[in-house]
Amino acid sequence: MDDHDRGYVEVLLDRLPMVTWDRFIDRDESVKVYGWIDRDDEYKDYIQIEIWPSDEYVSFTTSSEEHTEEIRELLFGADTVGDHNECQRVENHFDVEQAVTL
Repeated sequence: MDDHDRGYVEVLLDRLPMVTWDRFIDRDESVKVYGWIDRDDEYKDYIQIEIWPSDEYVSFTTSSEEHTEEIRELLFGADTVGDHNECQRVENHFDVEQAVTL
C-alpha cells in the first residue's frame, strides 16, 4: 500500500469516531478493516469496511442497527439511502458446536 492509498484509508477510518479499529487485511486492490463499536450493554457491535483506494469505492457491514444510518452518512453523504440488514444469531439457525451462545 503506498502513502496515497494509506492516507485515503486513514481519512475514511477517521470519519467514524464511534469505531475502535482492530485489524486489517491488505488485498492488493482493496483493504478490509475490522473494528468494534461500544454498546450500552456488555457487548460490542462489529464493523467491517472494505476500501478500494484507486477506485475511491467503499462498502461496509455492521451489526450496529443503532449506528448504521450515521455510518452511511459519514462515509457516503447525507443524501444516501439504505436499510440496516438485521444480523441473526448463528446459534438460532445452524447446528454448529462453535457458535457463540447466550
